[in-house]
Amino acid sequence: MSNLSPAQMTAHHGVYNAGPYAPTGSLAPTADSLVTLQRQMQSWATARRTPTGLVIPPIAIPVNVFAFLQVPPYGTQGLILSYQIRPDWQAVIHGVVMGFQGQGPAPLPGDVTFVADIDRPLGSTAGYTIKDYDSVQLSIGNITAPPPSPCEWRQRNGETIRVKGTANANMGFGAFNFFVAAIYGHEWPQTGEPGW
Repeated sequence: MSNLSPAQMTAHHGVYNAGPYAPTGSLAPTADSLVTLQRQMQSWATARRTPTGLVIPPIAIPVNVFAFLQVPPYGTQGLILSYQIRPDWQAVIHGVVMGFQGQGPAPLPGDVTFVADIDRPLGSTAGYTIKDYDSVQLSIGNITAPPPSPCEWRQRNGETIRVKGTANANMGFGAFNFFVAAIYGHEWPQTGEPGW
C-alpha cells in the first residue's frame, strides 16, 4: 500500500484519473482534441476498408495494376490486363477501370465489350467470368481521374485475373487507340477467414 495521496499518485505515475484529481491546463484533453483524435482514428479505419465495408487486415499489401492494349480490329478480343494472385495468398480487388483512350472516336454504349474473368486464357473456355463482368458494354471507372468503379472481387491461391476487350463498332482502333484497364486492391497470406 502506498503512502501517497491520490493526487500524488496521479502526478507520480502519470495516470489520468477523472474527478478532482484530473490534470489541468495543457495535460487535460479538450473536447476539440478528442473529436480530432476520433476523426483521425476513423479515417485510418476507413482507409483499410473496401467501398462495401470489408476490413482489410494490417498485413495486406496494395495491388495496383495498370495496363493498356492497342485496340484490335472490330470483333477481335484482346487481353488488356493479367494479374496472378500469389500462391497461398488471398486478395480482394475493390476498384476496377475498363476504358478507352485514343485519337479515334470514343465508344458509346454497345460499341465495346469488356470482360473480367478468372483462370481463362484468351481464346479458352476454362475458368469462369466474374459475376456481373461477363459482358460490360461501356467504359467504367477512369484511369486519369479516380476513383475507379467500386467492386469486390475475392480471389485466392494463384488465380489469374484477366481483363479483355473487344471493339464492336463505331470506335477508334489500331494506332493511337488503346484499351486501358486497372485493378486496385490488397492481398495477404491466407489466414482462413470465413468467406474466402
